[in-house]
Amino acid sequence: RKHIDPEEFEGTISIDCELKPEELTMRTCAEIEKLQPFGQANPEPVLMVRNAKILSMRTVGKQGEHLQFPVECGGAVHSAIAFRLGEHADKIDTKKPYDIAFQMEMNEWNGQRKLQLKVVDLKPSDSF
Repeated sequence: RKHIDPEEFEGTISIDCELKPEELTMRTCAEIEKLQPFGQANPEPVLMVRNAKILSMRTVGKQGEHLQFPVECGGAVHSAIAFRLGEHADKIDTKKPYDIAFQMEMNEWNGQRKLQLKVVDLKPSDSF
């Protein structure tokens, strides 16, 4: 702390694979599930998609600690959940495209299975 200003740090995320929008499918998710069980010796893959559009956003959880939003990628719309990112809701501009790092999962609710993106992080696509 005496020598390094914490403001100088930028977080990094290791991306295992960048997907094309058309690869965001139940089939891809099923292939990833074959790699289980996930844990310390076999971490769940972190995927990425570029230029995704966040259509709307809402905070969820008892104190709004999570974000839930639909994401449009290549003409298809997918559900996304971002745990513990609710405090950043005001920083997300739904008019801009985003590069999204996520883990893909199958969400089962009321007997229906849907693809869901479990967001690890996101940034505006033009921030390079």
